[in-house]
Amino acid sequence: MALDDLPVDKHARLRYGGSGALTRLLCGGFTLAGPDLARFPGILHVDSSAIDWLEPVLAALDADDRPGRLAISAKLADLFLAQALRSWLTGVDRSFAGLSQDATVAKAVETLRGRYAEPWTLERLSAHVGLSRSALTTRFRELVGEPPMRYLAKVRLSQAAGHLATGRLSLLEIAVRTGYASDAALSKAFKREFGQAPGAYPASARRPPAISVS
Repeated sequence: MALDDLPVDKHARLRYGGSGALTRLLCGGFTLAGPDLARFPGILHVDSSAIDWLEPVLAALDADDRPGRLAISAKLADLFLAQALRSWLTGVDRSFAGLSQDATVAKAVETLRGRYAEPWTLERLSAHVGLSRSALTTRFRELVGEPPMRYLAKVRLSQAAGHLATGRLSLLEIAVRTGYASDAALSKAFKREFGQAPGAYPASARRPPAISVS
């Protein structure tokens, strides 16, 4: 069950479960579009040490009942999420630095990012970089974090999201530019990745995220 499936009360409090320990959630939102989306998995795991400096700030704010508390909390939510993303990206940059030690996987990544519109298959990519399919998949997953074809799909869809956000191309034109055989194929993949149809994406990409903090 996703958190957004659960109702909150008038004070933006969410209740779920039994009589266990109280868990406090700090929630926020960001709107992202463009090629860099390909670097983000569905869920980011960030070490708490990356934001341990925030705990005393939140504790001080919790004890402060002066006006403006919620406004400050909302800004802290932005700060928390930005810091979490920075911390994760730093770790990704370190892992991607390992590509310098594996020229074959580095070539595969560079190929997929630069030639994503081409009709790549695992067999074709393997032949292109000079590895067997199993060896490429294993080494690619170890260094990049996911299989080559999954990475390619994320690159393509992040490019499609960038085109949709500008509103300058038709869905068919975007499909052709991002390696999909038809606009229907792009629509299906896009909805699976982003949870909404391509036609609804431009408006949501331009809409400021709503942030609720209790």
